[in-house]
Order: sequence, then C-alpha cells, then structure tokens
Amino acid sequence: MKLLYIHQHYEENKGATRSYELSKRFLEHGAEVVMISGQGDSHITKEGLVVKSTHTPYHQKMSTIRRIWAFIHFFLWSILLGMREKKIDKIYVTSTPLTVGLVGLILSKWKRRPFIFEVRDVWPDVPIHLGFIQNRWLIQLVKWLEMLIYKGATHIVVLSEGMRQNLLQKKKSQQVK
Repeated sequence: MKLLYIHQHYEENKGATRSYELSKRFLEHGAEVVMISGQGDSHITKEGLVVKSTHTPYHQKMSTIRRIWAFIHFFLWSILLGMREKKIDKIYVTSTPLTVGLVGLILSKWKRRPFIFEVRDVWPDVPIHLGFIQNRWLIQLVKWLEMLIYKGATHIVVLSEGMRQNLLQKKKSQQVK
C-alpha cells in the first residue's frame, strides 16, 4: 500500500513529531509513505519515509498577510506534488490549517482515492472565537469549507474526545438545517 501523507507543519526532531512517529508505524506495517511537507528539504529518512517539501516559509511571528500567503503557497505546491505521485492507495491529511484538508479533498477526487482527515485543531472555531476572523461572510465561508472537507473525507480522525463531541455537534446542526 502506498500512502500519500500531507502535513504542512511536519517535523522529525522537534516537539510536533506526531506525523513522523505515525509514518514510522505505517512503514513498520509494510506501507510505502510519501510525506508532503512545507518545511525543510526533500529527503528520505533512515526508516524509508520519503519527504517532499514545498519549501513554504512559515513561523508564528509572520504577519497575517504573510501567513495567508504561506497557506496559499503550500496549498498550490502540495497539490502539484500530490498529482505527480503515482500509484497511491490512500491520502492521509493532518490539519492545521484547514486549507490542507482542501488539498486532500482535491487530490482524493483527482486520483479517485480515499482521503483520511486528521483533525488536530478545532479550526476555524479557535480563530473565530479569538476574534482573528470577524467578517461574517468569511466566517460563513470557512465554516462551509470545513463541512465540505468533513463530508469529502472517507474517515475522520480526532485527537481527543472534546474534538469528537465538537464535530458531532456540528454534524447534528448541519442535519437540522
């Protein structure tokens, strides 16, 4: 099985190594794993994980405009890298940002392969509640995109019970409308 794994903020040696550790487990179980990452250089790890970088600069001190540009940069380049990958069986995408979920959805439709979405953050809830997103049209747009991604995913993985309850509540409110 060949797994295309997409994580904009992938790390091997720093604190956020969940995707690296998970990839090692997939490799141990016989999968071929290709990681599309925003940071670092393209390389192959000692375990055999193929990492392909979009070379997207990103850090927490960037201005809002520069962060948006980074999300767009990663979005476009990761779609291009994903389309170039041959004979993939599944697509595994981990958030944040939410735009990474769109990459998975687009590649899933393009390649006609299942798409698994790992929700690592309650996005867009957090930036809305913190006041970073205030425009009501933009709020509606990001909430619509969030639901589009959830509906397009074959499976959704959440990292906590609270996140699971959050998603179930959103699903319930969508069914009422």
